[in-house]
Amino acid sequence: MKQVTLLLVDDEPPFLEAIRDYLSEYTEFYIECAVSGEEALEKIKTGRYDAVVSDYNMPEMTGVELLKGVRSFSRIPFILFTGMGEREIIDEAIENDVDYYLEKGEDLHILAFKLSQMILAGVYQSRKEEAGI
Repeated sequence: MKQVTLLLVDDEPPFLEAIRDYLSEYTEFYIECAVSGEEALEKIKTGRYDAVVSDYNMPEMTGVELLKGVRSFSRIPFILFTGMGEREIIDEAIENDVDYYLEKGEDLHILAFKLSQMILAGVYQSRKEEAGI
């Protein structure tokens, strides 16, 4: 698979840096970061990304609100990443066509591995659809 360009969105820069570093252990992702939903929407509208991984709990725009904004113009693979395993959040994300959902609670090595697998699966499926396969 050719290189994957990923946008990571989280309002906690130390977490963004840590997950970026762990993800780079598993595959050749090109990773950009955004610290808010607003910044992420602007980047997605003007850039070219293969997948988005967003935190749910951010101050001005939740991850589901970002998902809704993205879905208004794109079917890019979207993974919601959160520490909150509330059923309502999962249901709302599913209703808005989230591709994957992952809780932050585990060891970062395990999370990064699971996340890398979700990203690759989502990008693979998206590229197949774009190619008409």
